[in-house]
Amino acid sequence: PLPLTDHPEHIGISADGEMLYVSDSGNRQLLQIDASNGLLLQQLTTSYQPDKIFPFDYQQQSYLAVLYSRDQQLQVIAANTLSPLYNISTGFAPSDLIFTNQSLFVSDLFQRQISQIDPLTGQTQMRIATAFAPNTLAADGANRNLLVGTCQTPAIAFLPFGQQLVSRHSAIPGCPTDLALSARRRLLFVATKDKQQIGILDLLSEQHLGSMNLPAKPAIITFQEQ
Repeated sequence: PLPLTDHPEHIGISADGEMLYVSDSGNRQLLQIDASNGLLLQQLTTSYQPDKIFPFDYQQQSYLAVLYSRDQQLQVIAANTLSPLYNISTGFAPSDLIFTNQSLFVSDLFQRQISQIDPLTGQTQMRIATAFAPNTLAADGANRNLLVGTCQTPAIAFLPFGQQLVSRHSAIPGCPTDLALSARRRLLFVATKDKQQIGILDLLSEQHLGSMNLPAKPAIITFQEQ
């Protein structure tokens, strides 16, 4: 068993699948865990309550992006040593983050925008205005789209890499709280917390295929293909 409080917020998997990272808001800690045996390797005590986390590799180095939603902060950490590199302000109501297309992206519910950030310097490269509150983010590298889930009118929006306008939407039956993509099967799994379901979106046709009913409300989906 791991030394968690009753407030583990999020889990991330390293690009090679060897490490797990867990944010524990109750203890204000980040945990690094060996995925093969569950052994706790390192932990970092943080100044804020960590929320969403996203491990990523860039220029042959491994990093961990950490979102502190309550404190409106984004922190980037060296993944191997858990050494903080920089902190930046993320806007009024940061909701989700992702690394794709050589950049970090952070969604802001209040300002209805997505910030594109240089992963090494923390400088904002672009602010992409949306006509809706962007709740969740995922990336479809094959089609070069940033996928944006919104609860306002429940849908997945498609934002092409490098552009500042959403090109189209696909309706889904509930509010998306997390997204996970199967690149091999070209499917997007959508946690809809208000419906106690995981919806399935076909990325080729951009159509909702159906939903899996669950006994409890899903908050996080972690998906790893072999």
